[in-house]
Amino acid sequence: VSTQSTGLQSYMETTYGIFIENIRVKSLSIHDPNLAKKISEPAVVYAQTQAALANVKSQTEIQTAEAHREATAKKINADAEAYSKIKEAESRCQTIEMNTVAETNKIVGIANANAKAKLIEAKAEKERLELEGEGQRMFASQVEKSELGRELAMGNIQSRTLQGVQKVVYAPSSALPSIVFANINSNTSAS
Repeated sequence: VSTQSTGLQSYMETTYGIFIENIRVKSLSIHDPNLAKKISEPAVVYAQTQAALANVKSQTEIQTAEAHREATAKKINADAEAYSKIKEAESRCQTIEMNTVAETNKIVGIANANAKAKLIEAKAEKERLELEGEGQRMFASQVEKSELGRELAMGNIQSRTLQGVQKVVYAPSSALPSIVFANINSNTSAS
């Protein structure tokens, strides 16, 4: 005990006139059973309370640790599931994108092939018309230069003139100054 004055030192000095500098207690026992019971009961209750508090604190820490472990496990599972769903969605998007690109390329290919086919068809038609025109021009040029051409032209004119005519009378060219065409009805007779 320090040299500082304590309650026991003050009591002994004022009551008995003895100054206690140092005191050592080897064992302490209470000989009055009632007093011992009164002193020990609160100590036992205090010890039980402290033990119960320690037990409750320990249980709380265990429950907190278990709750934390469960929450961590749930978070890990949720993160893994979310990651899996994200990857699955990305995969579906990639598949859709690839299918869309393939379909677009297919449509563009078909459109290009159709455009090329139409271009080839138009060129062929142009060449056919040019060749046909060239052939007709050459034929007309050759016909124009020949006697047959003049007779063919005259035959075309006569054919167009006689459309719708039911009967035709021909007279020899020596008798008339030119060929006479007539539309004779079925009621009229020729002389």
